Amino acid sequence: MCGWTVPISPTASSRPRGDPDGSSTNGLSTQFLGDYTAAVASDHTGYGVWTDTRNETPYAVVDAFRAGTTSVRPNPDTTCPPDATGKLFGNSDIFAAAVGF
Repeated sequence: MCGWTVPISPTASSRPRGDPDGSSTNGLSTQFLGDYTAAVASDHTGYGVWTDTRNETPYAVVDAFRAGTTSVRPNPDTTCPPDATGKLFGNSDIFAAAVGF
């Protein structure tokens, strides 16, 4: 630490919050947030990258398939239209941020 400390306060990095139930593996059997998560730092800046689900929404037809109450695998392109706010099933994004210190 070179004899000095940096006070750090917890800060929310994602608003509004996402719902991982709106994400999926290609087979629709489970949720999948992706593997895009990393953090690195230089002498004066910290960088973070993460998968974010704030722009996606879960759908009952996919939930029913995952729960085994239907054996028919839904096609999200045709059975999961945008919700009232425009969110789509499977619309996970990759976000990045830099914080100076």
